[in-house]
Parts: sequence; structure tokens; C-alpha cells
Amino acid sequence: MPINGPDGRRSTCSYDPSRGLKVRNQRRHPNQPLVGVGAVIFRGEKMLSVRRGQGPARDTWNLLGGLVEVGETLTSAITRELAEETGLAGAPIWAL
Repeated sequence: MPINGPDGRRSTCSYDPSRGLKVRNQRRHPNQPLVGVGAVIFRGEKMLSVRRGQGPARDTWNLLGGLVEVGETLTSAITRELAEETGLAGAPIWAL
């Protein structure tokens, strides 16, 4: 089915029912929303950023974060992501 992309250009979208994914512009999109977390981490006036190792936006610098796993709290998700992506131990002191 033709759709307009965020840039206003025409695009095509297909659906893969066996995997429950929409495929748009070579990127797969889930049928349902996924919950994610992100963190802004400071030490003094410096802010931590991580370099993406996978697409989309591979090799770009971003805030730390990822998807929340089933049964996980937002606090435990960001604590896990911090350990996975940086090897650092810590916990959020404030949530938005």
C-alpha cells in the first residue's frame, strides 16, 4: 500500500504476517508498541553517550538506552542497559 514517509516522499509498506512485522523502506516495524528506556548520565559537566553498534543509525552517538524486557521495571531496565552497554554499575536517582 503506498504511504507518505516522514520526508513527504511516496513509499511502500508491506506486511509479513508470519513474523508480525511491517516492512517499510527496508526497516522492519513491530505491530505493537514496544516500551523503551533512555538515560542521561552526568559526571560533573560531562555527559555519557554511547556509539551504536547496530542499525539503524549504526556508528552514531546516542544516549544510553534500550527496550524494557517482559516483567521488568523501568528502573531495572535502565540499570541493566547501563551494565550491558558500558559495564558500569549504577541505578537511576530520578525518573521522568
